[in-house]
Amino acid sequence: MINQIEIEKIRNKELSVFAITINDAMKSWETYKVLQKSSMLFQSVFDRSSALHAYNNIQYSLIINTWMSLFKLWDKRTKGKENVVFSRIYTLIKPNTFLLHVSQIYKNDNIIEKYRISIDFFIRKYDKYTNGERKNLYKEFEGIRNEFIAHAGPDGLLTYEHTLNDLDEFYQDSIKMIESVYIIFNNFISFNDICHSYQKQAEKLVDILRQSTT
Repeated sequence: MINQIEIEKIRNKELSVFAITINDAMKSWETYKVLQKSSMLFQSVFDRSSALHAYNNIQYSLIINTWMSLFKLWDKRTKGKENVVFSRIYTLIKPNTFLLHVSQIYKNDNIIEKYRISIDFFIRKYDKYTNGERKNLYKEFEGIRNEFIAHAGPDGLLTYEHTLNDLDEFYQDSIKMIESVYIIFNNFISFNDICHSYQKQAEKLVDILRQSTT
């Protein structure tokens, strides 16, 4: 049995929380990628200067915030609390009763197919990380969150094996999953322009630095 009150709560209140959380990740990660592409410029400008340490600290902080923001979305539900997390959406939409509920409301094959595609996409991506081909990556991110970001581990050292490409894949999939959640709950959002704006802001910073050296 579908809880219509829960559906309305997600639609009216929690979709915006998903958007705010992924926006935090986008600000950090899009900035990091642009600055990282120009790392040689920063190294040449700050060569033999303590300012290079500040650049490295900024990059480190951007990655930490990216991890933290993404894992807010992927965190487990806390008993007694209604966390705004992917697992809550997954639990609600995975049973066939959810699509059946949608079909009873709209009774239109084209609309129902749109929902089915978005539901299948979300479930497939969620399974990919929690119980599929990228489970090891998910577990590593979970370990970083539990043993370094949220709590102090026994040795206090941050170690990981995933690459920047792995993190970018996880990030891109998370963005697309939120876009699909908006569709599933009868709404729409696209993050393409937002990502582009953060890229351009970081590129402007790089341009100013480059001009100051000529």
